[in-house]
Amino acid sequence: MSENKNKALVLVPPLVVVDTDPGTDDALALYMLLAADKRKMIKLVAVTCVDGNTSVHHGTRNALRVLQSVDRLDVPVFKGAVEPLIVEPVPKDESRVSHAGYHGEDGFGGAKFDKEPDLGLIQNKTAVAGLTDLARQYKGRLSLVCVGPLTNVALAIKSDPEFAGNIKDIFVMGGNMSGVGNVTSCAEFNFFHDPEAAHIVLANAQSHITLVPWEPTKAQGMSYEWREKVFGKANTKQIELLNKIEQTVNEKSKNPSWIPCDSFITAAFIDPSIITKLETYHLTVELHGVRTRGQVVIDHLRKCDDNVKLIKEVDLEKFKQLMYMAVDHPNCVL
Repeated sequence: MSENKNKALVLVPPLVVVDTDPGTDDALALYMLLAADKRKMIKLVAVTCVDGNTSVHHGTRNALRVLQSVDRLDVPVFKGAVEPLIVEPVPKDESRVSHAGYHGEDGFGGAKFDKEPDLGLIQNKTAVAGLTDLARQYKGRLSLVCVGPLTNVALAIKSDPEFAGNIKDIFVMGGNMSGVGNVTSCAEFNFFHDPEAAHIVLANAQSHITLVPWEPTKAQGMSYEWREKVFGKANTKQIELLNKIEQTVNEKSKNPSWIPCDSFITAAFIDPSIITKLETYHLTVELHGVRTRGQVVIDHLRKCDDNVKLIKEVDLEKFKQLMYMAVDHPNCVL
C-alpha cells in the first residue's frame, strides 16, 4: 500500500470546544472531555467560559482549577460574556430569580484550595473572538459542547456572519420539553439566564443542534448514596476535587437525586450510542411571557423545519461508564 493510502487511513478525532460556566456539574463534564481527549476519542481544542452558575471571573478560575488538577493547563481557556445579552433593572422591593447561588457564590461551593491557578494563562482574546477564530481555522470540523447559557455562542453568531456555517454541530444542555423548570416553574436555568441568546442560537444554527433538556436529566438522576459510596469513593485527583466542591452543594440540594446535567450532553457527544430515545423538532424560546420567559416552545404542529435533535432518554449504565472514565474510577471497563 502506498504512503498516501496509509495516510488516508489515519482517523482524526472529533474537534471540540466546550463553552461552560463552572459550576460543579460543569467540572465533571470537563473531566469527561479531558478523559476522552486522553484516549484520543476526541480532541479538546479550547475551553470558553460564560457568566451563568457564577460570574465569568469565578468560572474561568474554576476551569483553570479543573485543568490544573490533571496537568492539562495546555488547553487554552478564554474568558467570555460577563452578563446576559439583556439585563433588566430589578426594582428595589424585588429580587432577580436566580439559580446561580445553587453552586455557591464562586461556583465551587466555597471550597478552599491550597494552590490558586495562574490567571495569566487566560487567553488575551475574548471567548467570542476565540470561537470565531477557531471555527474559521477548523471550518466544518469543529463541534461545540455548550453546558452553560448560550451568550458567547449567540455573540459569535451575530459578530461573524460565517460562524454558524463554519461550525460542524452544536451539543447543548438546556431548555425543557414539557414546561418543567428548575429555576422557575416552567424554565430551565441555562435558557432562562439568557433566553435571547438561546433564541438566537436556535434560530441561526445552520446544522442540527443536539439538545438534552432538563426533564430527562432529572428523570435519570442517580441516588446520592451511589454518588457518595460508589462514584465518590475512588482515590483519584478528579474525585478529590469533585467531592470538595460538591459537598456543600449536595447538602443544600432540594433535588431528590444527584443530577449531573451537563455530563449527559457531554457523554452524548463522546458516545452517541448512549442515546436510546431521540426525536427531531423545531424549537424556539419564549421571550415575552410574564410567567413563561425562557420556556422552550416545541412546534408540535410541524409547521417549521426541524432544527433540534432532542434527547429524551439515555442508557444509564453506559452513561455511568463514561462518568467512571472521566474520573479514572476503578469501575471503568471502557
